[in-house]
Amino acid sequence: MPGTRGLRPTSPVHVHVDDDIPVHVHVKQQKKKKPGTVSTKKITRSTVSSRARSKSPGSGNWVPPPAKASKGSKVSWQGPTHRLEIHTPRDALRMEDLSTDEEDRVHSEMRQYENKIENLMSEVGTLKNEVELQRTLREKEQTEDELNDSRRALEEQEREIEEYREDLKYTERENRILKSSMGLIQGEAEAVRVEADVLNHEREKLMKKLIEVEMDGQCAAKQASSLRDLVRKFRQDSRISQADSARLSKQKDLLLEKLADFEATNRTLRRILREQHKQEVAAVRLGEQRDMLIKRLADTDISNERLKSELIDRDRMVAELRVQIESNREENVALTRLQSSMEATRGHLQKELRTKEADCNRMAVQIRSMESENAQCKIELDHLRDLVATAKERAERDKEALKKATRVQKQKAALSEDRADQLAAELLEKDHKLEDVRTSLEEVSLRLEKSIKERAQSGAENTALKT
Repeated sequence: MPGTRGLRPTSPVHVHVDDDIPVHVHVKQQKKKKPGTVSTKKITRSTVSSRARSKSPGSGNWVPPPAKASKGSKVSWQGPTHRLEIHTPRDALRMEDLSTDEEDRVHSEMRQYENKIENLMSEVGTLKNEVELQRTLREKEQTEDELNDSRRALEEQEREIEEYREDLKYTERENRILKSSMGLIQGEAEAVRVEADVLNHEREKLMKKLIEVEMDGQCAAKQASSLRDLVRKFRQDSRISQADSARLSKQKDLLLEKLADFEATNRTLRRILREQHKQEVAAVRLGEQRDMLIKRLADTDISNERLKSELIDRDRMVAELRVQIESNREENVALTRLQSSMEATRGHLQKELRTKEADCNRMAVQIRSMESENAQCKIELDHLRDLVATAKERAERDKEALKKATRVQKQKAALSEDRADQLAAELLEKDHKLEDVRTSLEEVSLRLEKSIKERAQSGAENTALKT
């Protein structure tokens, strides 16, 4: 890096480095330059610009940029009078500088291991879902058992309903029979009523017959008493006349006639009484049968209503059970499809699980090796920390030495600046002399050109004369 381009040759050196970096400063003496190698205009312009820049109140101390640094070992700066070399320590000085390719590889493997752990956790979640599926399948089997039980219960309910229907049909038939019997009984009641009317008429006739029997009996009693009186009279009289005998026979015939009439009337009355008794017994029996049939009809109506209500309840239960069976059937179809898909998923997951178990075993071995490497890295890190502490102490010592060297260099720089001012004055003087030489050279060159032109003109004239 040239040191005279726009800069004073005696510029101070300012170095800003960290506390833990050792710095070595090499100071070179300024070499004298030949006065004829640099033009006066360039030196004057550079000197004026450098002085103006050094005297500007707003600018701070100038810090030169570093030269091309050597890779890894040191940073060097070459000036016109000084040379600065900053040696970087070979040991790692910062925690972020301690990372190496091996550590990056370890970190990448750890990240891969963490990703695999996350994948395994997701697989474990999938296995948990499979366990949930197994529980769902068990619940499905329980639901199927309950569905079969409900189906059997439904079949039993249907059988009971059929039995109830048969009983209802039987009771309806009996009810129709009872109704027909009731119609017959009502017809018989009408007939009995008609017969009752007839019996009333017969009763009137019977009363008349009874009155006739009583009258015949009274007449027969009178004839018997008159005949008794007549016989008693005949017994008292020892003689019976023919007229008396005729009257006695007449009374006897009348009595026999009356007795015959009484006997005939009595037989008719007994016959009528027997018929009346039979009719009354039949009427009582029909009344009892009617009451019994009415009671049975009422009981049948009550049981019929009860059976109808039970049949309605059973029909409603059957409808509900059919709806439930249909929903359970749909659930079973869905669960069957889910079971088939989950069986395929389970086979795939078992295969993946075996693969992941092998990966886990391999990763466990890698983790153990990484743990051992990590322990070794910790030991090396402790060693590096010790080296860093040692380097810091050495840097402190070097810093103090650098401060002392800097003070010495400042003193030398002041002396060099005075020498540079003296040399600048000498250079100005030599510039003036150089200007004088240049003007004289220009005059000589003008005369030379004029003589060359005159020579060329005379040569042309000579050639013209020769021709």
